[in-house]
Amino acid sequence: MREILFRGKRKDNGEWVYGFYIENELFDGRLEPSIIPVDEKGAALFDDDGYDIEIKVNPETVGQDTGVTDGKETGIFEGDIVKIHLSGKPAIGVVEFGITGIAAYIVKNIDKVSSNYVLEFDKPNLYEVIGNVFDNPELMEGKKWITIQSAGRRQLIS
Repeated sequence: MREILFRGKRKDNGEWVYGFYIENELFDGRLEPSIIPVDEKGAALFDDDGYDIEIKVNPETVGQDTGVTDGKETGIFEGDIVKIHLSGKPAIGVVEFGITGIAAYIVKNIDKVSSNYVLEFDKPNLYEVIGNVFDNPELMEGKKWITIQSAGRRQLIS
């Protein structure tokens, strides 16, 4: 069984943090998203008093680890922009969670060369992470990454 990890951009400095996602309810009822960072073995980090470290993150940047790696063993997260090396010209798309008959992570095409593609766990050499929608908007070819509030999901739109 794998750990379910998330990443998000820190509110205080914009750096990526990786770990367990939590939401703390504030006094006014709003939810404040945070990530508890983990070490290289996947264990939560604690401060000197024994409390877990919670880092506030920008909720729009939070993405879940898909459990799939690319050919360089880089973990692929929601919001990553990947190149898929199929026969012919490579396709480029954004990783998002989708319902495709089954719940699955899909690569939604950006480049209009190919159709959407379901991420396959056993074929890492097909994929290459080339950026993400937050740090590399120039790779999006004018498309936007939005959150659908009612569904709690994100998707690529033109």
